[in-house]
Amino acid sequence: MASLVEQDKVNKWLEHFIFYLEVERGYSKNTTASYTTDLKEYLEFVETDKNYDLSSQMLRRYLTYLYELKREKSTVARKLAALRSFFRFLQKKEIYTEDPMVSIKTPKRGLYLPEFLYPNEMEILLKTPKLNTPLGKRDRAIIEVFYSSGLRLSELVGLNLTDIDWDVGYLHILGKGNKERLTPLGYYAGESLEDYLQNARPKLLKTQETEAVFLSNRGQRINRRTVEYMLDKYVLQAGLNSGISPHALRHTFATHMLENGADIRSVQELLGHENVSTTQIYTHLSRKKLREVYFATHPRAKS
Repeated sequence: MASLVEQDKVNKWLEHFIFYLEVERGYSKNTTASYTTDLKEYLEFVETDKNYDLSSQMLRRYLTYLYELKREKSTVARKLAALRSFFRFLQKKEIYTEDPMVSIKTPKRGLYLPEFLYPNEMEILLKTPKLNTPLGKRDRAIIEVFYSSGLRLSELVGLNLTDIDWDVGYLHILGKGNKERLTPLGYYAGESLEDYLQNARPKLLKTQETEAVFLSNRGQRINRRTVEYMLDKYVLQAGLNSGISPHALRHTFATHMLENGADIRSVQELLGHENVSTTQIYTHLSRKKLREVYFATHPRAKS
């Protein structure tokens, strides 16, 4: 089959692929949007005279283009993963049998240590929201739940009242790929969440009805950008690292669990990671912690 394919045809293939991800694979809207963005960027690059050049040579030029833009290896790896999934889908459905990815290797990712907060910094952040307003109570509960349960941002904003099991202190979470898991709700997070639900949420709800746990000041389900903006505000007020995001609170949860003795398999289960290799990034420890462990455990560390 020729590598030059009509644009209309390829665009139809892309529509079928995104439908496959959403319906058959159960990927979230954010994940499918990421795939769509990466694939459209590739197609824009290989566009030529009302056709798309899907050859491996053109794909190599695209990779060179990405490196010339100084894109991170992790970004290039993500884009290649999207392309690999796309072409495998086309082969599986017997739509397009050539595979331009066959000789393309994914770049090795450099060591990446995620942003996280130390315990004393986390305590400062938790105490920053003022509890004399409904929004302050809401914001404290959000940060507590992030730190207590290691949720993704999408999981937190999607949390419903029926997802809270007060009897056993667990949250029912619908994670990536519509995979369900249970994650504990710690004592302090439970107290903060209960205070918000009893004393703040009714004031935010107004006359509307919704199952959403966390609400905006308009009484609707809170959105991702509002949570990001809220956290940015408190991080600034607390004088902490400006790189702290909602996902950094998830990193903090995992880091503190492992540093205090949790086994990696348990943390993997709590985070909802499919592979333990994804969780292993959190096994990094501070030099101080490594030194403490060494002198506490090595038989000849002390004279």
